[in-house]
Amino acid sequence: MIIVPLTGWIASSAFGSPTKFFGLFTIPGIIPKTKALVGPAYWTHFGLAWFLLAIVSIHIIAAFYHHDRRKDNVLRTMWFGKSKAD
Repeated sequence: MIIVPLTGWIASSAFGSPTKFFGLFTIPGIIPKTKALVGPAYWTHFGLAWFLLAIVSIHIIAAFYHHDRRKDNVLRTMWFGKSKAD
């Protein structure tokens, strides 16, 4: 969760584009403009973002699997902070 924005910041800095923080302000580049680093930094950012999305999706699916198929209190415990027996 920290590396994905960091690699995006590196990629936009290497490209020479300003990094905007949700449109509120501009963050200065972390590295100087470097054409050779743009591709690898962008693809690292892109790949890690999809990997993070996959991990979060698997986590959500597993939580619903526990709730719907195994009928245990894992989802209830995550959602409300205590099990049904409490």
